[in-house]
Amino acid sequence: NADGNWGYGAGVVLISAGIINETHEPPTFLSVERPSYNKYIIPTTWFGNGAMAYGSFGDFHAKFTLHEDMDGSGMVAAEVEEHDGEMHMHYSFDGLRGGRAKGYKSSAYHWTKNLAMHWTGMEGLNVGGSFTFGGAETGLNSVPGRDYVDWNLFEVHGQYEANGVIAAFEYGTTAFSHEADNGLGEEDGTDLVVADQVAAGYYFHVGYDIAPMMGWEDCKLVPWFGMESYDLNDLEEGDEKNHTKMGLTWWPTDKISWKMDYDMKVTGSGDSESKSNTLSLGVGYMF
Repeated sequence: NADGNWGYGAGVVLISAGIINETHEPPTFLSVERPSYNKYIIPTTWFGNGAMAYGSFGDFHAKFTLHEDMDGSGMVAAEVEEHDGEMHMHYSFDGLRGGRAKGYKSSAYHWTKNLAMHWTGMEGLNVGGSFTFGGAETGLNSVPGRDYVDWNLFEVHGQYEANGVIAAFEYGTTAFSHEADNGLGEEDGTDLVVADQVAAGYYFHVGYDIAPMMGWEDCKLVPWFGMESYDLNDLEEGDEKNHTKMGLTWWPTDKISWKMDYDMKVTGSGDSESKSNTLSLGVGYMF
């Protein structure tokens, strides 16, 4: 409206989940790559056909988005396992990322619903959260609404940028449930059912601008430290991914960033633990 405190839109829209999905240009975050959380828990960049309405009430801001369905066939992973000398197919949920329809031949049998709120009542601080839920057709039954993935994502996040400090935190959890009606079970008259599953993760990055200490003006130079973790399947042990990162990011202007970071990744634990280290260099710009 004329006062700028509410509005609406329709077309190809971004889901309001977390910090980076809507503001995903490289200069808006510290690391060279987006945090792994923003790939596997929140499937950035998450967009598609839909409509939204938003409004501000003082320091509180809210948005509701009605979005196309997810594609359930891309959310289920299958692998062959041996039991008692026989080979069987094992099915599990593989997170939300493979379910993005991206506005192409998407359906609206279930609709993805997203409600997001955040508060900006303190200088440099933005805290909020969102709840997103819907159904995703698996394609295992030709009749829509008979066999689908029922899923929901809850996340909270916070950002602070003031007094030389740059910090961001996100935590999210996704629950998956299979509403099965497909007749594809191993015994006659039974359904193939994927077990209920939960995926969860978080990250935090924090840095400090040392450019003023060096007498540099109109730029930022930020050494930073971060931790990231995610687990796509709470039913299986040993597949959790943990990252410890440190880096240096320089903004000669607000729209360009030069980045370097070192990532120490640990997968699993105990006897199944594996480690890898990665040095990354990058240049980011607003596009």
